[in-house]
Amino acid sequence: MAIERRFYAPFAAFLAGRGFDVLTYDYRGIGDSRAPQGHEPERMAEWGTQDLAGMIDYARHEMQSRSIAVVGHSCGGQILGLAENNAHIHAALLVAAQGGYWKLWSGIGRARMAFYVFLLLPSIAVLLGRAPRALLGTEVPGTVLSDWCRWCRTENYLLGKDGEVHRPGFERVRAPILSLSFSDDPFAPPAAVDWLVQQYSSATATRRHLAPGDVGAQHIDHVGFFRPAAENTLWRYAATWLSAQLP
Repeated sequence: MAIERRFYAPFAAFLAGRGFDVLTYDYRGIGDSRAPQGHEPERMAEWGTQDLAGMIDYARHEMQSRSIAVVGHSCGGQILGLAENNAHIHAALLVAAQGGYWKLWSGIGRARMAFYVFLLLPSIAVLLGRAPRALLGTEVPGTVLSDWCRWCRTENYLLGKDGEVHRPGFERVRAPILSLSFSDDPFAPPAAVDWLVQQYSSATATRRHLAPGDVGAQHIDHVGFFRPAAENTLWRYAATWLSAQLP
């Protein structure tokens, strides 16, 4: 949600070295895709309906790719269900991708999520119009932040209040899915990750919940999968899985 494409460059380069053509991009409103002054506000749903869908179209028509995989980190795994052309992908690797409804957390994690999505972040969105870099790692438009908080306060998250608004888009995905979560990640607890995978009800999904020790690491948390230290473990595992899925 608040990570620029440059962070993913080492992983993208690794996949390119294994024979993949790799596209990375910034969602509208962040990084190199920040809108000029006076541009109409960005909405978070557009990250799926426009940005991700546009990348799939680019891969299909401009690059003439025979097979397409999506690597979705956190919200990147959520918005896949919003892209109208998502039936054209052949595989999806979801990394720490979860539903955001605050009650999917437990204990202190639930209290922290409630504080964020009911009070802190909505207030920042109204008062500042953007989440500052110091808070989330990169600036995020206030409209996007407000959308995300509203989703997190809704039981069915981005599916909509009645649970049916976007469900057909998730059911349209029939590609195999590998969903990874990590025991030291406070932002993607297993219950929230499981919820998201269940929404892709037409897909054949594989779930793996890993501890850092499983891959010889001290920490993985929410972003460690994409750090170069994971090259010989998680990256190789991911590349092998992706290769096996793509015709």
